[in-house]
Amino acid sequence: MTKPTGPTFKYDVEHALTVSCDWAGILSPAQLESVSHEPDLPVCNLYLIGRRPRLTIDAASWFCDEEKVAFEVVADDGQGASTSVHLEGPNPFGGLVVNASSNAAQTMIEFHDHEGHLVMGAPSGMWASMYLQLTMPGTTRMEATAVDESIIDLDVVYVGQSMDQGGAVERRLLNHATLQRVMAETSQTTPHLEVWIVLMQFATYNKVSNFGPWVGALGTEESRQHLSRVHETDLTTAELTALSEAALIRYFQPLYNKTFKDHFPAPLHKTYRTVYDLDYNAVGIDFESLTTIGTRLGSQVVSPTFVHTGLFAMHSPTQRRRLLDLFEQETGVDALYIHR
Repeated sequence: MTKPTGPTFKYDVEHALTVSCDWAGILSPAQLESVSHEPDLPVCNLYLIGRRPRLTIDAASWFCDEEKVAFEVVADDGQGASTSVHLEGPNPFGGLVVNASSNAAQTMIEFHDHEGHLVMGAPSGMWASMYLQLTMPGTTRMEATAVDESIIDLDVVYVGQSMDQGGAVERRLLNHATLQRVMAETSQTTPHLEVWIVLMQFATYNKVSNFGPWVGALGTEESRQHLSRVHETDLTTAELTALSEAALIRYFQPLYNKTFKDHFPAPLHKTYRTVYDLDYNAVGIDFESLTTIGTRLGSQVVSPTFVHTGLFAMHSPTQRRRLLDLFEQETGVDALYIHR
């Protein structure tokens, strides 16, 4: 491997800033009103609107004893077709034997003990993903043949933010024009799909530094000052929210978003201007949906997966060498960057 001969690093030490998801939860639009009154719900500054096939659980397929449960999940593929998946595993009710009942459409399921007392109830699709999350270890879920994850994959069609007091649920989603539009158009054009909302809290960011045997184009003294500015300056909550929203939109390219889909990062975006003022080399996102909502996320440009990570170069790679791009030969660093 040789030292790079193309565009140079600007500083002796280059930096990236990555944003991470601290909490996430999934719910149906019908649950928004009740959830908005939950005192323990984290204030979520980001949310995703997604769609997936309507899932049903036929209560007649339900089996439960003290050790295990078994049931059939059916995904509506549209045009009269469906996919049926048999799930069987440990009893998630602490050994309690429960009976299942569903509504006429089989989109809601309830579990009662032998005395008829309600143990729990949930939308069928939510309960199926919750069951997998509770009973199947994460490493097993990551195996391609473990279970047909495609039936609960969520296709992200919109990314939004809310910095109002009360967060996304209380101030934004209860009266959200785009959510209403997604629901109306889904009902009219793809009635076999269901709309879901993923609430997310992005409150953590990390500063990543990269140094090596090079001398930056601006010299050692300017590099030292740059290093101090980066490590002494923190982002505000509003800046972190704006950066996270823009990065998620650029990453997922959701159908119903317009801003940031084609131009991120960009110095004209005042909402995260501090990142440019500090002259970061790259920004990135890093989150997973396996341990939070138990559902893979994807979009028209992202294949469904539990792990979402990557970097966006803040500057043209023809003008400034990218973070971690240390050698002239192909080393795989290109795979770390998100290209849209």
